[in-house]
Amino acid sequence: MDAEYWKKLSIGALLLLGALLVITGLSFDAPEADDMLLMMVGVTVGMIILMVLLMVQALNKRRPGLEHASPISDEVIGAMFLAREETETSGHAAITDLHLLRGLMRTRGCAAEMALSRAGMRLEELPEAIPQAAANLADTGDGQLPLSVTAQACLMVARDEARNLGDVQVRTGHVLLALLRPDVSMVAPFLHEAGLDREGVVAFMITSGG
Repeated sequence: MDAEYWKKLSIGALLLLGALLVITGLSFDAPEADDMLLMMVGVTVGMIILMVLLMVQALNKRRPGLEHASPISDEVIGAMFLAREETETSGHAAITDLHLLRGLMRTRGCAAEMALSRAGMRLEELPEAIPQAAANLADTGDGQLPLSVTAQACLMVARDEARNLGDVQVRTGHVLLALLRPDVSMVAPFLHEAGLDREGVVAFMITSGG
């Protein structure tokens, strides 16, 4: 049952109650009619509140609720897959922040890739990744490459960046903002040397929609 159903039901119920009020006023003496009218007004108010609540519930079911949205965008998932490929190619045991950067640059058309390209950055010009230990050794036993301490910190900060900017999902631009922070990522100085900064990336994310 959708919102239109509850809207029609609400209107019908109110019309019915209105008719009952008129009949009540004509059928009873003044004292009795007053009591009956008071009761009917109370019932009417209760019905209105009930119908409003039901309509709101129906509307919420029709809307894509924020709580059901994936916290990470498909582009970030794709970039993470490419970062894992980069890690395997380099022969490292854990995904580092530089592998995250390479994954972003290989995710064509995403906001981070476009911002990096506009800054003149090229994959072949990136420095070699420095091997880093896994953030959680327990993650190394399932055959999947784990995140390093810096990579894990970058993704956590990316979530904070998304929240601070009022965004529902973590997108590639948020990951790039995390990589720009010297207290989080070891590639931050390299990105700043290329002319990237937080203000510019945020402005680019707003204009590009990513």
